[in-house]
Amino acid sequence: MSALLAPAPAPAPELVREAGVWLLAESEVDALADAAPPERVLSAGERDRVARLRAPGARRRSLGARLLARLLLARYAAVEPSRLSFVTRWYGRPELSPNPWNLRFNLSHSDGWIACVVTSVAPCGVDVQSPLGDDALRHLPGALSEPEKARLDALDPGTRAEALLDTWAVKEAYTKALGYGLRYGFERLTVGGVPGGPVTLRDARRGAAEDRAWTFHLDHLHTGHCLAVAVRTPGTAPCPIVVRHVMDPSETSLEGVLP
Repeated sequence: MSALLAPAPAPAPELVREAGVWLLAESEVDALADAAPPERVLSAGERDRVARLRAPGARRRSLGARLLARLLLARYAAVEPSRLSFVTRWYGRPELSPNPWNLRFNLSHSDGWIACVVTSVAPCGVDVQSPLGDDALRHLPGALSEPEKARLDALDPGTRAEALLDTWAVKEAYTKALGYGLRYGFERLTVGGVPGGPVTLRDARRGAAEDRAWTFHLDHLHTGHCLAVAVRTPGTAPCPIVVRHVMDPSETSLEGVLP
């Protein structure tokens, strides 16, 4: 039985203390929708926004992301998914409102995968990226800082493509956690530890103390996709980032989740 949908009166303590990253394969969205019917989970407005998407792939990923987010947040908050409500903050970032649980979340999807990060302690961002094509390889270097360009230029072509993808994904996760996304200006961010880790990030707009407050996770999925997560930790203790589950809707149960 999936840890996402298994009945429980409240989230496990470790879920509250960590940034949990949950992955859903795009190929499993239809099975999830069968197990968690959208008309019982999503609002009418959400269903309408999904239906208006013309491309089947975009429609499927949007549906999967909305279902995944509602079901996850419902498990953390120990409420029915349909009882959750959202508002859109500046730059289009969705947040829970009301939010007595102090839950933060962020979503990302790319061809093949949907990712959601949830934490109750800090701002968080996630990005999942498909392997880069030749077109992206020509355009993404414009979003690099000078130190990044020098480091990537020294790599062989095969390693350079992966390192460029990793660098971009870390920047996206970080700026999504801030709430700005692509508007932030990636060329003023310098990602360190790519390739090889551990990942760091220097933000020219902020001081070194703020840079040290961030924790990053970088992973590569078996499909060649890159997964990056950024979490700002309050205080001195880092917030663990844990990829908790690759969801298998065929093993889910909605007992205790849906009325």
